[in-house]
Amino acid sequence: GNDVAALLKTLQVDIGGGPIWPEFRCEVKNKNHGFLYIKRCRGIDYWARHKESTMQEHGCYLDVVGFQHAADCFNPKIKARALKLPPAKGPDENVCEWEFKLEE
Repeated sequence: GNDVAALLKTLQVDIGGGPIWPEFRCEVKNKNHGFLYIKRCRGIDYWARHKESTMQEHGCYLDVVGFQHAADCFNPKIKARALKLPPAKGPDENVCEWEFKLEE
């Protein structure tokens, strides 16, 4: 498919995603609109353990480009938008949240 649902299904089974995000979930509102919620990220965990605050705060800006590129591979009309970026304010908060929307 070339919609948001297909993109999120692919992220769920991507062999690269699971090892990086051991805790994440996808929410599909409809085939053209959905969300990715990342609870834990091994990169963020590493930077937190090593007190790398700059990387915790700014390291995910590559994902802004990367998720948009992934969306473009499915359909250039899908827009990826970061709703929340690290660091998390507490252990129960998602480290990042993303919205994917097919714009007609």
